[in-house]
Amino acid sequence: MPKLGTLNLNVDASINEELNQYIIVGVVRDDQSRLLLTFGKQITKPLSVVHGELLAIKEGVNLLYEKKFNDVQVESDSLLAMQTVTTKMVNLGYVGLCATETRLRIQQPKITKVIHVRRSVNRVAHCIAHFACFIPSPFI
Repeated sequence: MPKLGTLNLNVDASINEELNQYIIVGVVRDDQSRLLLTFGKQITKPLSVVHGELLAIKEGVNLLYEKKFNDVQVESDSLLAMQTVTTKMVNLGYVGLCATETRLRIQQPKITKVIHVRRSVNRVAHCIAHFACFIPSPFI
């Protein structure tokens, strides 16, 4: 749970190769866990699960800026995605470019913290993504 006055963005991605469904979602809550905003988006096939998670982080952070939210803690249950956006690894591939764009965005003052959390903490975003990805025609 974020500290008093801070918002929390939880993101997740889900992939269902069989149905050709690729979904990213995010949930923004306040310091009392009250739901403020959600987003969901069907995406083209990501290069990997980590790429999908990076796209979810990027989309969520862009939405935070669009809505002019401040003091936001970003959380994901993908350790590799979080390490990718918080370290200065050089990767010239498409996933690396996505990570670099996201890293530059999260370094702005609106984002107070970027952390990896267990799936149980990220459960709301995970369940929405999983549900949306495993139904024949997503509601997103």
